[in-house]
Amino acid sequence: MRTLLACLLVLIAFPVVGADAPADGKAVLDQAIEAAKAVENVHFKVKIQPEGVIANFIGAAEAEGVLAGWDPEINLPAKFWTRLTTTLPRTTDPVTYTGGSNGEMFYLVDHTNKKGYEDIDPGVFGSAGQVLNSAVPISLVNDSPYSQDAAGESFELLENATVGGVECYTVKVVFGEANFEKEAILHFGTEDLLPRRMVRHYDVSGQGTGKLILDFDALDPNPTLDAKRFSMTLPEGFEQIDDFAP
Repeated sequence: MRTLLACLLVLIAFPVVGADAPADGKAVLDQAIEAAKAVENVHFKVKIQPEGVIANFIGAAEAEGVLAGWDPEINLPAKFWTRLTTTLPRTTDPVTYTGGSNGEMFYLVDHTNKKGYEDIDPGVFGSAGQVLNSAVPISLVNDSPYSQDAAGESFELLENATVGGVECYTVKVVFGEANFEKEAILHFGTEDLLPRRMVRHYDVSGQGTGKLILDFDALDPNPTLDAKRFSMTLPEGFEQIDDFAP
């Protein structure tokens, strides 16, 4: 299950504003990859909606956070915080987590159970780490932006679409036969080439098909950073637990 969730991480990138209109789908990705290399930090808001078999692994969620830099040794952002509310698969009650790191300590706040966990090991996230990883696009600031999509077998620039009131380029990426991700439909604003929506289609062997839809309410590259958000601060009445989260 960890492998499936990791494969569902979304690879987002930020292109150069004002660049010439791309000639084809691959050109859109090439522009995005080059521009992403200049992005060190990002503030994001995202809504995630799974459909079909994917809903067995990921719940609908809303998340907001800041990712700052990249640490290749642990394959995570160098500093980050993320607050996420989701309804886990096969449950009915929503849960809320805040997870983060200041580059030295990792922490998780379980708002539903009013508990906080902190350690030098990212394992402190416990099972909530899978939830955060499946819903949060940590590849926004990684060393190989869009590597998942750039490895596709074909790229097609479809007709423009309007998403959230923004005119967008629409790129269809088709993946190899062996991939459980079969295709992705990626929408980028024509003015700034920031992603507005991504729809990823999957075929999970023996389980069926499904898709994962991500809608971006905000993607702000290189925001002003608030160092306090990268460290754990427990609200009044919360208990700090000297152990990993379950």
